[in-house]
Amino acid sequence: MNDGYIGHPDQLMTVQQGVLTQGKQNGVRFIDISNGAGLELTVLADRCMDIYQVRFDGKNLAFINPCGIVHPSYFARSDEAWFGTFTAGFLTTCGLTTIGVGAEENGVKLNLHGVIGNMPATQVNVERGESDGVPFVKLTGEMSENMLGYNMTLTREITIRHGVNEIELRDTVTNLGHKTAPHMILYHCNMGYPLLSENAVIEINSSDTRGRTAHAQDNIDKWRIVQKPQTEFEEICFYHNIIPGADGLARAAIKNSAEHIGVEVRYDPRTLDRFVQWSMFQKGTYVVGLEPCNGTIDGRDDARRNGSLKQLDPGESVTHSLMFGFLRV
Repeated sequence: MNDGYIGHPDQLMTVQQGVLTQGKQNGVRFIDISNGAGLELTVLADRCMDIYQVRFDGKNLAFINPCGIVHPSYFARSDEAWFGTFTAGFLTTCGLTTIGVGAEENGVKLNLHGVIGNMPATQVNVERGESDGVPFVKLTGEMSENMLGYNMTLTREITIRHGVNEIELRDTVTNLGHKTAPHMILYHCNMGYPLLSENAVIEINSSDTRGRTAHAQDNIDKWRIVQKPQTEFEEICFYHNIIPGADGLARAAIKNSAEHIGVEVRYDPRTLDRFVQWSMFQKGTYVVGLEPCNGTIDGRDDARRNGSLKQLDPGESVTHSLMFGFLRV
């Protein structure tokens, strides 16, 4: 690729690492990457290596919760406190042993959406290289969940290639403990303004769609519609049974022709066999969540009863693969 044209790889792709210093974000490590073709992203090493912000052609795609970036030291295991540290951003990872609503099981409180999204990464590495003549940046790191007798790790790889407007994410979850562990994971992908507006369209090829609640079921005919921000709005969540494409991947997308941008989430439904759409159109909390997951979100015991709860035996691993594609529409 170089062939004498460049003196430093930053001429094609930039990678910068730093530490935030203000307020509750003080001490959070971040990694900024630009792919040289309109895609820019920020990864938070101290928050599960989740993706905070994505800009495409200079336009923001992610919803940022009013709390902004919060250092994991502020995390507290209560549903109310969780919202005070829920950065949202382009991707928040939920799990690893429970997702969805908080619940109590065998006298133990299970936190809303689990704890992994507040875990800092160890063994963080930034690799720059070239494959088939195309420069790439690969980030790797490991997060741990050690509680209630379970010992789970999440090893994450994020790959970005020069000139390719995609983010490839590959997660391997391993049970390092000595007993079988529940494994629940949800990728909380949060789309915001200006990608999200009443000009946006939601595209999901689903064989079956149902509301998570009675209120959502009453609004089942509106799942495709992105409404204007409203002073009061009750969130609506839908379960989709997505039909995979010819390549075996499931897809969900939001496109905004007025802004000429779109995003597509592609993932392997063999391990992520459920999909949740979260629509929230309240002023200041204006977001659509596209959420591949491996179970239902009404508590671990409910997932056990309905047969969606997954488990990992001691030493067993599972790998989840996702791809985010950024579109000019």
